[in-house]
Amino acid sequence: MTATLPLQPNLEHLKKQAKDLLKAHQHGDAAVCSTLRHLRHLHHASDAEILAAPLTLRQAQHALARQYGFTNWADLKAAVEAAGAAGTITGGCFCGNVRYLVTEPAPKPTVCHCEGCRRASAAPAVAWITMKAEAFKLLQGELKTVRGQGFPLGTCDFRGERGFCANCGTHITWIGDSHRHEISVTTASLDDLNRFPPTEESFAEWKLAWMKLFVESK
Repeated sequence: MTATLPLQPNLEHLKKQAKDLLKAHQHGDAAVCSTLRHLRHLHHASDAEILAAPLTLRQAQHALARQYGFTNWADLKAAVEAAGAAGTITGGCFCGNVRYLVTEPAPKPTVCHCEGCRRASAAPAVAWITMKAEAFKLLQGELKTVRGQGFPLGTCDFRGERGFCANCGTHITWIGDSHRHEISVTTASLDDLNRFPPTEESFAEWKLAWMKLFVESK
């Protein structure tokens, strides 16, 4: 079972977790077996076999990294160090399985009223930040992609793919076929929701009438 990194992961804390895992294994604590099954050679082992097997700190770190959804300890370490950098932009899904990092300091903030965004997010409009594709990095988990084929209502004929958390369904990304060098990330999935308020609207002519009334009434 994949575990979820805290919003502000600390490398020293993770190192201590690995040491505690090793110590618990040495004391025969069966509670560590589920984590150690992330090691390939122990994947199908019984609790007794796991507790009897030799274990190094490097292996404990690797098992912990795998439990957090990373390929190895080096990848986990790199992700935590990047997430701790000054000015870092981070976010994730509702259930915590997906965590991501944005390395572009000033992504373009917009809000979209197209039918595709509305249907995909079950929301009246969707706020986005857009950046170069290489500036978006998954720290944890994977995205399930769904192809958007346009809508017959005439409000959006852009085709591309949307990325969702496979577990909770949170809408995270959009990549248009005609702009594969860019990626848009949902503003509401950011940890700091107020950091990038939209500066312009897309498909404003299709804004829902009751949204206009609500904004005007304020």
